[in-house]
Amino acid sequence: MFNVPFMTVLNEEYVSAVRDVISDLEGRDKRIKFLEKIIRERKSTETVTHYEILGGEEYKGSNVTRVSLTPATGKTHQLRMACLHGLGAPINRDVGYGGGLGTGTGMTLHAKEISFLHPMTEKRFVIQSVCPF
Repeated sequence: MFNVPFMTVLNEEYVSAVRDVISDLEGRDKRIKFLEKIIRERKSTETVTHYEILGGEEYKGSNVTRVSLTPATGKTHQLRMACLHGLGAPINRDVGYGGGLGTGTGMTLHAKEISFLHPMTEKRFVIQSVCPF
C-alpha cells in the first residue's frame, strides 16, 4: 500500500504468518475474495483483499499459518485488518491488532512483490524480495 504521487501501482503481494493454525482452510489452493468494513472516525470504508492459505507451520515456537495477501484496494492497515477480521487470526507479533509479542522483533508481514509503472517512462518495474521468515 504504497502511495506515491503520479505512480501507478500494478500489483502488490505480501506474505504473512498469522497466529495459530487455520485448520479448516489449510491446504486450499485458491484465492478467496472477501469484503470487510473498516470503521474509522465513524465512517465506513470498503476494502478488498485476496488471500491464499499457504499452510500451517511452527515458527519460532509458535503455531502459525502462512498466508499470501494481495490487496485490491490500498487502505491504511488493510492487511492487518484483513487477517484479524477476514481470517479470524491476527498477524504474528502485531501488537496493535492482537498478535501478541511472540519471539523476535517486528510483525511477520513482508512485501514479496510490488510492481508499478514509472511515472515518466511508463516502463513497468517489478521489485521482488525473499521472505525473511
